Amino acid sequence: LRHRATEERNAIEIAIQKNYDVKIQQIRNEMSEKFSAREKDLIEERNEALEEMQLVHEKAVEAAAAEAASAAAAERARRFEFEEAQRGRTERAIRDALRTADDATSELRKKFAEERELLSNEILEQEQKFKRVLAEREDKVLSMQEEINRLHANKS
Repeated sequence: LRHRATEERNAIEIAIQKNYDVKIQQIRNEMSEKFSAREKDLIEERNEALEEMQLVHEKAVEAAAAEAASAAAAERARRFEFEEAQRGRTERAIRDALRTADDATSELRKKFAEERELLSNEILEQEQKFKRVLAEREDKVLSMQEEINRLHANKS
């Protein structure tokens, strides 16, 4: 009788553990899907920002080319000075655009890391919650088993 009760208790514990393992895996999968979706969104945002920076850069290059073409009509010495100045502005514009793109990328990476940490913390909290619930269920099963054993002992 005790052996049967122990087997029943073990079977109940195994069933509860499997149930919670499945729930934990489901939550992990959901969090992983959320994480992947957010990662995809952040990558899309970064790509959009980079495309905008590329457009700004292209417009800056177009503007520089237009100014260089109009400067070609000026006298030679003046044209040389203009081209030098233009080259400096273009390089600054490129450096500024690259710096802005780097800043945007850094910000997106930071945002991504923060969200990844939040999701990881949420997963850990869920796991701890399920472990607490499992421990409570195991305690309840054990107390029920003790009650069954006591009733069997009283019956005998």
